[in-house]
Amino acid sequence: MSPRYLQSNSSSHTRPFSAIAELLDNAVDPDVSARTVFIDVEEVKKKPCLTFTDDGCGMTPHKLHRMLSFGFTDKVIKKSQRPIGVFGNGFKSGSMRLGKDALV
Repeated sequence: MSPRYLQSNSSSHTRPFSAIAELLDNAVDPDVSARTVFIDVEEVKKKPCLTFTDDGCGMTPHKLHRMLSFGFTDKVIKKSQRPIGVFGNGFKSGSMRLGKDALV
């Protein structure tokens, strides 16, 4: 990865709320089965942890691996709805803006 890409990606969310919006956007894309999303703060290893939980069917290990890869997207475009992001960086940039770790 180039330094320019890393700089661009690190500055895509200037405020925590834009990062939260990015993660919520992923849960409401047209090809996602989740209908309810919960945001909560839980304690993990005695530290606060912002959690996002939904009622969707989850991901296969293969799809999870692709989601964690830079620049990958398999968003489905439906006639009446377009996916919000198509560059494959939303989860990575959103979660890293909020903290230094992401547990999936």
